[in-house]
Amino acid sequence: MPAGVETIGTGAFSGCEQLSIVNVPDSVTTINAYAFSGTALSGVYLSASISSLGDRAFEDLPQNSIIYADNDAVYNLLIEKNTDEWSRRYDSSKTALAVTNGGSFAADTQFTAGTLATPTKNGAIFEGWYDNADCTGVAVNTAEAGKTYYAKWLDLGVADVSLEYRQTKTF
Repeated sequence: MPAGVETIGTGAFSGCEQLSIVNVPDSVTTINAYAFSGTALSGVYLSASISSLGDRAFEDLPQNSIIYADNDAVYNLLIEKNTDEWSRRYDSSKTALAVTNGGSFAADTQFTAGTLATPTKNGAIFEGWYDNADCTGVAVNTAEAGKTYYAKWLDLGVADVSLEYRQTKTF
């Protein structure tokens, strides 16, 4: 999908059973109803720019597919109305959610159903996926439909980085 696209129209890719990879550019703010329903997407990342999601936008994805939300605002759009079968955004019996907490993925990332992909974040080191928002306990690598996972980051401050060049060190 080209950069600059702001809206993905109603049913734009609906029923495209061979569509298994899509890179939703940061320019997209709106994904309308049924946009990706019935596709073969095993994973898709939604950046912080997403401000509107239509009903059933990610309905009927493959079993153990994962929708990655950049932040809580995007996550809240996904779970909004998810108890109503006709206006939900995704099918929680087939799909898991993962909140990257500001992390993102390279455009060529290949997502695998049931396996949590490793995001990147400028100025931070990824410490793993957790099944609770506090990111406590044991990190997990696999995802189950109906569950939500959260990325844990170690933010690097200036004091955490040192540089050495020709026997001169800075901290």
